[in-house]
Amino acid sequence: MPRPAAEAALQTAMAGLLKTRSLQQLTVGEVARAAGVSRVTFYRYYQDLYDLAGAVCAGEMQRVMGESRPDNWQAGLVRLMQLMRAHRALLGRLRSSGGWAQIERVIRRHAFRQVMAFIGRCPDTGAPEPDRAFTARFYERAISGLILDWAEDGMKEEPEALVGRLSILLTGQLASALNSFAAAAESRAASGGPCRPAPAREIEKGREKDA
Repeated sequence: MPRPAAEAALQTAMAGLLKTRSLQQLTVGEVARAAGVSRVTFYRYYQDLYDLAGAVCAGEMQRVMGESRPDNWQAGLVRLMQLMRAHRALLGRLRSSGGWAQIERVIRRHAFRQVMAFIGRCPDTGAPEPDRAFTARFYERAISGLILDWAEDGMKEEPEALVGRLSILLTGQLASALNSFAAAAESRAASGGPCRPAPAREIEKGREKDA
């Protein structure tokens, strides 16, 4: 079976089995049989069941986030957190395994893209592109860090409340940061200061490479 087909079959089989069974009740052999592949094929793509379960969860999260509109990132983030709540038990087991890294990458990548989209809708302040990308990376770390901490703390706070506070911060502080960067750029230009390095496209390429 070709690689894409084998991986898709394993993920589909795992997703189906997890609807009626817990992760600790499953075995590699059982998942492989349900997918129509061998154990050898399973280990060719995944380290263990936790790695596969992480891929399944990450895929579902990507699907949900892909459906969110750039102009309504709050709703998309709330849906993501609600999905995480629905899989609370599974995610709790993944946190101490290699599968959790896939969840983190999906959250960080989505947060970065949403912040960049938010910046793109802000009035043009004249902030240089590298500074806009730096601002996006800073807020990406803040947003994804809050979500990951929320998950580790048991997902107690309501998603709507957390996202509401994030929205206030992004609307006020992010715009203020862009204005400050624009003013700093004007000051550098007036004094003949050096140009800024690392355009945003290079930063985005680096993030895609890490994903």
